[in-house]
Amino acid sequence: MRLWKTLPITSEDWYSRTVAACSYLGLLLMPALYASRDDDYIAFHANQGLTMLLAEAVYVLLLLAAGRAGFLLLPWQYYRKWTLLLRWALLAPAPFCLLGVVRAMRGKATTMPIIGWIRLLRGSPALKEKKQ
Repeated sequence: MRLWKTLPITSEDWYSRTVAACSYLGLLLMPALYASRDDDYIAFHANQGLTMLLAEAVYVLLLLAAGRAGFLLLPWQYYRKWTLLLRWALLAPAPFCLLGVVRAMRGKATTMPIIGWIRLLRGSPALKEKKQ
């Protein structure tokens, strides 16, 4: 079983690739959402970027809750180590962002692992198998 699928959507246009790559960089998602109405390639990556941004927000909230729970439950010397671990855990979504940028700049529409099947935008292309 593969964790990702490649859609039959490609882009040779530098503008489309750049805007699609920006969709994985936090609030730079906004231009991609605006441009997604006209281009399926940008719509696909804008959907992936929006899903990733929401997943990162939930992840940060969970880390904040874990930090608060550590403050209440752990002795002080362990709590300092716990907070250091949580600060490093904030970097966990960064490789996924980098992966999305690289795939968008290559001109291929490949879904992200784990969250690739979620479709939040109506204009985003459906996930169909690539025919060979």
